Amino acid sequence: MASAAPGPDAPDKTVGDGEDEDEDENGTHAAGSGDGPPPDTGLEGREDDEPSTALGRIVEWWRTRHQGTTPEERRRVIDTMFTTGGGTKTGRFWALQALAMVIATMGMSANSAAVVIGAMLVAPLMIPIMAVATSLALGWPQRAIVPLIGVAAASAGSVVLAFAMHSLVAAPTVTEEILARTSPDLRDLFIALAAGAAGALGTAREDVSASLPGVAVAVALVPPLAAIGMCLEMGEIDLASGAFLLFATNLVAIVLAGILVLLWFGFVPARLLERGRVAVWGGATATLAALVVVGVPLTIRTVEAAEIAENNRAVTEAVIGWLDDQPQMELTDLSVSETRVRVEVSGPSEPVEVAGLSRRIQSILSDEARTTVRWSVGSTAGGDEDSGERELVDRRSAIAAAARQVSGDEVEVEAVRFGEADDGSTYEVVLDLAGEDPPEDPEALVLAVLEATAGLDGFVDDPEIVIRFTERRVLPTASLTAE
Repeated sequence: MASAAPGPDAPDKTVGDGEDEDEDENGTHAAGSGDGPPPDTGLEGREDDEPSTALGRIVEWWRTRHQGTTPEERRRVIDTMFTTGGGTKTGRFWALQALAMVIATMGMSANSAAVVIGAMLVAPLMIPIMAVATSLALGWPQRAIVPLIGVAAASAGSVVLAFAMHSLVAAPTVTEEILARTSPDLRDLFIALAAGAAGALGTAREDVSASLPGVAVAVALVPPLAAIGMCLEMGEIDLASGAFLLFATNLVAIVLAGILVLLWFGFVPARLLERGRVAVWGGATATLAALVVVGVPLTIRTVEAAEIAENNRAVTEAVIGWLDDQPQMELTDLSVSETRVRVEVSGPSEPVEVAGLSRRIQSILSDEARTTVRWSVGSTAGGDEDSGERELVDRRSAIAAAARQVSGDEVEVEAVRFGEADDGSTYEVVLDLAGEDPPEDPEALVLAVLEATAGLDGFVDDPEIVIRFTERRVLPTASLTAE
């Protein structure tokens, strides 16, 4: 005689409870010897069941109003996720992950975005991550342990492989593709949430599973792992920590978005959600707490990036305003950091009001900010100078270039002046230098200037070389107080 369906007070068993169930060699569960009926997992809804709580009735209403996941689709997903530990127990998973890391490491080292995208498509990490989300959505936290361990092992192995592969690359450098994965902010969090939601839909519904390659590209799980290993190999600990934050953000956001989407679109039956609501919402809450943990540094980075962008804009406007009063001067380069600004200009005469520009930049950044103005003698783009003036500019440019090559970047060539005799011949070259320390080898500097003048018209055979050096140092102002 057939047994009656268990009533509301009957102790139901769910897959993963660990009682009266034996696990077969494939990881699936069967009750007893396997000859009897399968255990009541709560996954197969029955028409005679009525939810007994308000939460259950709400879920049932949502499921009847919107097309939820069918039992067949649900069983397909569960078999795929849990028979092989979310895919991490297969040799194919590890082979694809290793190949993806090799491709990503070489692509990022060569600064090739196309190659990095190819690595994203090869990587299989989305499967075990979605297995974690599915386990928590169904209220089976113990089932999430195996795929979670698989993700951790695959991630650690990927970092080691990227470290080893990058050590084989000649003259490794921090490329733009690496830098792009080392400075995450809140935008990356929103991308990961959207990608996790799309991944959950593609996992639960076969009709949208074709979008999973796009999800893999959008969330980019492999490049951050490659960036961690590559930055560690180069000794760039700060960059490696940024890449790790990006990977952790992607991982947690995918899991949380996956849980919410699976609940929203009816993947979890009303009976199972009603009975295991503590485990379901407990897993979602724990994942949300992890998201808050990674969200704090992301928020700090976002605020800092906004401040840096605003400072850069203000400094650029200050430099452009300074140049407006010097129409023959052109800005050739501008570099802004937290405590240092380098301005490179070119023109026929040395710039003026440099001290005023320095004070203006300090008011924008901080009192410790140092402004360096590097002037190169050159003609303006308008070309209004006559031939004599252009020749004079060319002379100054040649001498300044020779002096700069010998003195290096630490000493700046501020001005080049000439002394002329009554017959028009140049008998004296005055070189104005500035920096924290004087040139290490003044004699080599003199010889370089003499060699430069030897190839120019209008100079005497041995012009007198006068080198004037102005010491520039940043004075500590924090401890000074007004009298």
